[in-house]
Amino acid sequence: MKKQDNQREATLYAYVAGIIDGEGTIRIGKTKTNYYASISIVMTNKKVIELIASIFGSKVRTECVPNRKIIYRWGTSGNIVIPKIINEIYPYLIVKKEQADLVLEFCKKYPKEIKKCRICGSTKIQGYSLCPNCYAKIKRRGELENWKIPSAKFLPKKELQRREDLYRKIKKLNAVGAPTTTKRNDTREREVIV
Repeated sequence: MKKQDNQREATLYAYVAGIIDGEGTIRIGKTKTNYYASISIVMTNKKVIELIASIFGSKVRTECVPNRKIIYRWGTSGNIVIPKIINEIYPYLIVKKEQADLVLEFCKKYPKEIKKCRICGSTKIQGYSLCPNCYAKIKRRGELENWKIPSAKFLPKKELQRREDLYRKIKKLNAVGAPTTTKRNDTREREVIV
């Protein structure tokens, strides 16, 4: 890669970091069964959102709100893809650097325990914590739904607590405070000449 290409790429990542600092969200999301890292940007400028989608992938969504401008939304999630994006823009982040640190910490892999099939004890696991043979048998019987386990149940309690702590920290950082109000210093009443 040429030096000029590296400079263009660095400039582009710096620009994206600025957009994320101002218009974006770096967060840890939570469902009933899992935690996940995500980044999103919402703007009224479609060109900027399309540029970011072309760099990092994912789709551009359009939202229409009555009596308002059309807004465009880009976002992606995943504990593998998000650290890659953050690592590209990290040197240029200013406002969202602390959120980026928490998400990178969140995405670190924890040591996995060796899982065994819930039926036969085999260590070759496919889905639903079943080995391929037991999985196929259960699937043929149409009973896979009965074998679903929330992914959070596979995690050690210490790892679940770590994720919950990071989730709460980033939620607090991303919380929207009370709207600011400004009052003019010049509060004299104006004289009205009739």
